[in-house]
Amino acid sequence: MNLAKLRKILTLTFIVLSSVHVFAQRKIISIQSELGAMINLSDLPKYTDAVVKQFSSYDTTGNNDDGFSGKYSFIRKNADGSSVIFEDKGAGVINRIWTPTPTNDTLDFYFDGSKKPSYSIRFADLFSGKVS
Repeated sequence: MNLAKLRKILTLTFIVLSSVHVFAQRKIISIQSELGAMINLSDLPKYTDAVVKQFSSYDTTGNNDDGFSGKYSFIRKNADGSSVIFEDKGAGVINRIWTPTPTNDTLDFYFDGSKKPSYSIRFADLFSGKVS
């Protein structure tokens, strides 16, 4: 076998093996993978190629009204009086909802432009263990 042919075979083999490695690294996101990421301490220092977004009820003026008056506790009010507390487009995972004072108000989750909520859950029930 001549050197040029051997070089082509080795180059092709390298490209194929490199491609397999890249495709094997794609992570499938599931409930199990997200819950595992929250409890597996060895995964904490690992870099994940993700975009993280959040909304927080802090006083955007720099004063100390960090959600106490309710003025900064939502993004906007809807015509029906309900409050929007998070909004984004595209695929994603909700992995944390936190509040110091869960109420009996209902959280409605709308996905993919739906006019009706996919889930309606009392806020307090998220923290009582009734809903998981």
